[in-house]
Amino acid sequence: MPTYYRFQLSTYLTLGLACVCLGYAEWDFLPEVTIFTAVVILLLGLSFWAEGQFALSIPQANRLGIVIGLLAALWVGWQVIRPTGGLVYSLPWPTSLLPYLGPLLMVLIPAKLFRPKQVDDWWALQGIGLAAVGLAAAMSDQGVLGALLTLYVLVGVWNLVQFCYLRASGAIVEPCDADRNGTPPRTVVVHVGQPMREARLLRRSLIWVGIAAGVALPLFFLTPRAHNERWKFGTVMMETGFAASQMVDLNRTGELHENPEIAFTVKAHYPDGSPKLNLDPETYWRGVGYRAYDNGRWSQSGSMGLTLFTSRSLARWMESALPPDFGPGQYILDYEPQSLDQPVLAEPIFWSGRQPSPIMTLATGKPWYQSPDGHFSYSPASDGKIYPYRQYCPPAATPALSPPNEMLSADVRLRIDGPPIGWDALQSQITTMALPKLSAWTGTVLQQLVDAGRLPAAVLTRRRMEPRTLRKVIAPEDYSVVAQAFRDFFAEGSRFQYDVKLRVENRAIDPIEDFVLNTRSGHCERFATALTLCLRTLGIPAVFVLGFRGCEQSQPGFYVVRQEHAHAWVEVLIPGPVAGTELAAVQQPPPPDRVWHWLTLDPTPSTSATVQENPVPADWLQNIQQSWTTAFSDLIIEYNGKRREQILLAVQTHLREYGRWYLLLLLVLAIGGRGFRGLIRTRQQRSTRPVSRTVPWYEEYRHLLMAAGYGIPPAQTPLEHAHVLQELWQSSPATQDIAAWPARLVTLFYQVRYGQYTLTPEEEAEIAQKIFTLRQRLHTIKRESL
Repeated sequence: MPTYYRFQLSTYLTLGLACVCLGYAEWDFLPEVTIFTAVVILLLGLSFWAEGQFALSIPQANRLGIVIGLLAALWVGWQVIRPTGGLVYSLPWPTSLLPYLGPLLMVLIPAKLFRPKQVDDWWALQGIGLAAVGLAAAMSDQGVLGALLTLYVLVGVWNLVQFCYLRASGAIVEPCDADRNGTPPRTVVVHVGQPMREARLLRRSLIWVGIAAGVALPLFFLTPRAHNERWKFGTVMMETGFAASQMVDLNRTGELHENPEIAFTVKAHYPDGSPKLNLDPETYWRGVGYRAYDNGRWSQSGSMGLTLFTSRSLARWMESALPPDFGPGQYILDYEPQSLDQPVLAEPIFWSGRQPSPIMTLATGKPWYQSPDGHFSYSPASDGKIYPYRQYCPPAATPALSPPNEMLSADVRLRIDGPPIGWDALQSQITTMALPKLSAWTGTVLQQLVDAGRLPAAVLTRRRMEPRTLRKVIAPEDYSVVAQAFRDFFAEGSRFQYDVKLRVENRAIDPIEDFVLNTRSGHCERFATALTLCLRTLGIPAVFVLGFRGCEQSQPGFYVVRQEHAHAWVEVLIPGPVAGTELAAVQQPPPPDRVWHWLTLDPTPSTSATVQENPVPADWLQNIQQSWTTAFSDLIIEYNGKRREQILLAVQTHLREYGRWYLLLLLVLAIGGRGFRGLIRTRQQRSTRPVSRTVPWYEEYRHLLMAAGYGIPPAQTPLEHAHVLQELWQSSPATQDIAAWPARLVTLFYQVRYGQYTLTPEEEAEIAQKIFTLRQRLHTIKRESL
């Protein structure tokens, strides 16, 4: 029979695993919770050692709870009022408060363990542990947490088995049996004949768990979630994909998962209809540019009407069936959106001021407008749907460079009360950045690049003081060379590395300052943001761009772009002339009256180079972890109708190939299991007589009590009920001599039913005499209420 020590051990293990689950899930939101979890585990160990030797009184425990509540309130209050870094600034309200419940739940467990424990206390402790596990599951969907939850369930089942049998035996008592002064409740020890093997109890419980899982899991796999976006705690764009309506938030942490869903398809062909077979597999598909940055977030809020260029450089908006003419070799891209909320266009987006708009919606034939910053926008349909559209591309163009543009002069105003335009707009919107740590770091890197010969020394001497901000900024003629040098600094892979596991070490500073100073690893959004903001601190106009990079050719002339191709990069506004263009020999006037281009720069290191610099040993433990993570994601977290179809198809293919061998294995296991079970039963019959699940004399005793109005309530065990009867009958002279009989009969019943004990002839005679006497006495004594 289970011992009280093993029950305590299983209880503490269950609660410890609940704290570990919550600590692991909160790591991405509150890194300091690791220390807190370690302290709580240490307190659990101390409480386990002091069990039965020391306990807080109920008033002391209440005072401790008040202190914990006040400290938790002060801590959460500080997180709310702190200037930066708090979760209230990176998660939506009131979701941002949930991670702060974790430490409070964890500290309640040892606080309650140090006080006297009754039956309801054990249930309350497990309830707190279950709440901690539920909160952990809401904050994380990692495979490691899935393994921890599985272990928690197994240990929890073991603990419930222990609790069930000890509760029935009276070792865990009702509240009335506890000392109200604060001392631990007495422990009732029932001595039995042969103790029932604990392995048998656990095996029986696991069988029922298996039956429940056998019913629940098929229902889960047959009824997957709908194939639409699911809610994920505190995660925005934690799965590769493009969503222009979302806000890019670099405060998010966790692991970035690939999304193989098709975003759009492209048909590339020439005007005569022949397919274009050599579309660049590394094509950049521009989606949307972000200019507004604040505390780790990029958004399209604020003034988006950045007016930079004169109308002479813009494409002509003319509703005509005539396409633009970019010369021989011109080709066409026809887009078929699948899961886009905003269209994308292949870079470079080429246009000419003397030509019609190069983009048009096929369903309506309407051309797209060109915005004053040189990019294109469209008029969305009334139903919100994005219809197929077409882009005309030149035969050859500088891949990373836009066509030339002319900037408006600083003294030109379209409206008296309108926003800044031209050069003033650059200075106020896409070159201002107040991040002191990043500014200092950028200045140090600029000096290092000059010292290493990667930038000419004249870059430093040509810097000028900006009157508005009193900072030294790069001269416009050096924008291009400085921007490309910083691009190479990030992309070379020696100092910064690409990683899909996103983390933040210091939430007290801006996430990009933490990126360049501490973590130095992340995905494309962090690299693109770092380059954009570094250039802005030097006075170089730059914007953050979100779109796609790459494509897959499905058939000749047809290309597929998936959500996993989502990418972020930088566009820098640089002045001409640019070597290799028709403007190279043209003498440009000083800014702002000169020709400008958007230069595309990608600072993200290649993933292949990162893997080579950080080889991962392919040992069996990591293979198991990777397999478990993949299976957990496919079968639990990301399981939907599409995954079900894929799994069913794979299972059908596998069964067609190996089905006969599985049937043979099942037949062998069935025959072998039946034979082994028969052998075990034969040995048990030889060694011991079979024990009936019911004890006839105890059933007679129970029916006698029920007929007399003394039936056992559902909330009491037989032994607890016997103790209540003993206290009740001792108060009446008519029943004082039989008050101890129920406890004696129940003790003998426990020995026979659970301990496989064989009664002696004297004990059988004693039982018969007591039941006979009870039958007579219960008819004569006055029935009393329990």
